[in-house]
Amino acid sequence: MRMGVKLMLYGIGTVALLAISGMAAWVIYINNIEKPAYQTLRTDGEVELRRYPPLLVAEVIRSGYRKQAVNAGFRPLASYIFAK
Repeated sequence: MRMGVKLMLYGIGTVALLAISGMAAWVIYINNIEKPAYQTLRTDGEVELRRYPPLLVAEVIRSGYRKQAVNAGFRPLASYIFAK
């Protein structure tokens, strides 16, 4: 096999390995996110009616266009979450 073909195959293999590793890390991350407990009250196909216990929620209210309001609300919310 020529050197150029070998390098191309090594490159494709490396990219494939990185992609598979990234997907595996993402699955592990998603499955370890804390989820609140709930009670399923009723199911209709793929839709569930759930009851959650009282939860502490942090929110910031800003007015204006959505993009500007989201940007304006991010910093105070992040400061609260990270106790700054």
